[in-house]
Amino acid sequence: MKLTKKIKQAIKDWHDRRYGYDELSSFLYALSILMIVLAIPLQTNILLFASLLLIVLNILRAYSKNIEKRTRENDFFLAPFRFIKRLFSKKNTIGEPQDKS
Repeated sequence: MKLTKKIKQAIKDWHDRRYGYDELSSFLYALSILMIVLAIPLQTNILLFASLLLIVLNILRAYSKNIEKRTRENDFFLAPFRFIKRLFSKKNTIGEPQDKS
């Protein structure tokens, strides 16, 4: 096997059974970018450091092998959004009969 194929296979094997990115990861990246954008005009290193820390923690979270724990974290993050979605769903609007099926 060629060296490049061995390297590609080694990288693929390393990525297998890793958690990856989810909604919480996307939110943390967006938050870190917002913190960087705010840190520049405010000229504060604290926000820059905090955003860098968020990025590093997010990368570590994405490459974690503890899939169950990362899934629980994401579910905990998404719980309020699910609640709000249920409140505004068409099936639960006031005055309309609910489907019993």
